[in-house]
Amino acid sequence: MSSESWEHAIREEWRTQNARKPTTSVRKHPLMARTFDEEEVVEMMRVILGGQLTMASKVKEFEAAFASYLGVPYAVMVNSGSSANLLAIAAITNHEALGHVPVQSEVLIPAVCWSTSVWPIVQCGLIPVFVDVDPQTLNIDINDLQRKISSRTRAIL
Repeated sequence: MSSESWEHAIREEWRTQNARKPTTSVRKHPLMARTFDEEEVVEMMRVILGGQLTMASKVKEFEAAFASYLGVPYAVMVNSGSSANLLAIAAITNHEALGHVPVQSEVLIPAVCWSTSVWPIVQCGLIPVFVDVDPQTLNIDINDLQRKISSRTRAIL
């Protein structure tokens, strides 16, 4: 099968599957929504069919582009937001790092979040402090956040 034929088949299947699904949610703030489009699906299939799923040229290209976008020298791609949370918390608690966050410090975190946002905090010896969210926006409630900040607070996630 040529590249054009599998690509055409993937595009057609994407269009068929997505024609059946509503494009908008009935919820004001959906917890699940489409995060990629047809072009990204084709690129994902190109990588999968290429056989090298990790540490390939696409990853290096993305890391370089993302670092450039942020104006920093380096960026690291990981497999998920869960891994990104763990990596970030591990980085700020690394005893070798200048200004690291000490064990038993408090980290403020929204009460509406995923367990994979909380567990890295606990795993790295920090104390999660849950902050209420605004029911209209599901963002952290600034008033509750201000009340929860203490002398032991070192980070807000």
